[in-house]
Amino acid sequence: MTSCRCVRLRVNDPPALTFGTDEYTPYVPQIDEYGGPYEVTPSDTAQTLPTRGLLSTDNFVVSPIPSNYGRIEQRGSALYVY
Repeated sequence: MTSCRCVRLRVNDPPALTFGTDEYTPYVPQIDEYGGPYEVTPSDTAQTLPTRGLLSTDNFVVSPIPSNYGRIEQRGSALYVY
């Protein structure tokens, strides 16, 4: 024979929490804004834009590598062509 556990629910009890439309205030976290730069030209070294945890207000633009730029490496020496 199986045993049964019963749960009694009272339908007429008032809810534990009530919210009115005038009581609701949305939570908007305060986030610092990224100050720039928003335009970057590639170079021969890595570039990091310090954006972690910040709000961006514009698109980032990564310019193409200039057509007059080049780098040739051989045996630890580098030749830059501009």
